[in-house]
Amino acid sequence: MAIEEQVRQRGRMLLTLTALALMAVADGVWLTYVHVNLSVGKPGVAQVCHALSKDGCSVTAGEYGSIVGVPISVIGTAGAMTMAIVAMVAWRRRRERYEPYRVAAFVLGVLSVAASVVMAGLSAKLGSYCPFCVAWYGLNIGMGYAAWMAVEPSYRKPGEAFRLATGAPLLTLVSVFSLTLAAGMYFESNYLKELLAERDAFLRAQIDLIRGEGKTELPIDRMQTSGPEDAEVVIVEVADFQCPYCRRLWDAVQLYKKGSKRTVRTAFVHYPLDIKCNRRLAEGAHLYACDSSYAAECAAEEGKFFEMGSLLFAGQPKLAREDLLGYAEELGLDVARFTSCLDDPKTRAKVRESLELARTLGVKATPTFFVNGYKFEGARGPAMLEAIIETLVIADESE
Repeated sequence: MAIEEQVRQRGRMLLTLTALALMAVADGVWLTYVHVNLSVGKPGVAQVCHALSKDGCSVTAGEYGSIVGVPISVIGTAGAMTMAIVAMVAWRRRRERYEPYRVAAFVLGVLSVAASVVMAGLSAKLGSYCPFCVAWYGLNIGMGYAAWMAVEPSYRKPGEAFRLATGAPLLTLVSVFSLTLAAGMYFESNYLKELLAERDAFLRAQIDLIRGEGKTELPIDRMQTSGPEDAEVVIVEVADFQCPYCRRLWDAVQLYKKGSKRTVRTAFVHYPLDIKCNRRLAEGAHLYACDSSYAAECAAEEGKFFEMGSLLFAGQPKLAREDLLGYAEELGLDVARFTSCLDDPKTRAKVRESLELARTLGVKATPTFFVNGYKFEGARGPAMLEAIIETLVIADESE
């Protein structure tokens, strides 16, 4: 290949690399914005994520969404900005045959692809895929390919590449990354403080209204429960196992119970949106809701109601009879007993009794939940649920 053609091809790859890096920067800024909003329980901005994925962008605020308190998106944005700067410098020096900035871009590209593989693996472990994270993985792979094509084959060996990338390129890498990371952390921190103050003011006003409406007497002994009877916090969820919003609330409640320093008792009331067992409905919305409720009650016969509940919510929408039998087997239940229980009129009677209880509690939609007797409607994410509970308990304790 003629030298001029090599230069042109190298230039095209470096421009492509720059463009991909800037797209990754934009993606990272958006994910940071989403991360902060989800962290404080403000899910509105993430609706575009939910339009593209069942779990939306919730993984960005999950257990793998940060490293030592710094959002992964901020770190990734700093890396992408560093790549953009290095690629632009390399493009300006594209006629140089031995150019260390091209090698530095190659090293960054390898690191970006490796980071994407790790994060994709963690997403797979959680079973949750953020559409903008997946886009980021694709951009990183594209950057890795462009950086690979822009560098000479003799410099693609890791040892040689790292050796050539030292000196001025390494100083540029460290400087740009450090400055971008510091700027990202500064803006993320300030935006977080702003949203927290806004959220807390809203919650205090909302809790005052709800407390003004008074408590609802909750016959806990008529519900499936888990946790100590003298718990500081009692959470009752009225839900449908096929309802995706109920799943979101269930997950938030389980996370709060697991991580809270307070003692927590949880309870469950059935409200399946299925006319097979819920005669209050004009039409059914969820084909397997009644059967799922029966499955949970049958699991309760062997002390596994909440374990089955978690499997049912996690398994949505796979809730047909064969799926229910599979969940029973997974929990180590007596499958023959479980199968017989699914068709037992006594099981159906239990669900009808739970539905009647929901009616007496004034439930009209799922999910509805009660915290220490105070009624709330609609799903809440983990951060917002925790904020609601703590604000409510503190308000009660201050009287």
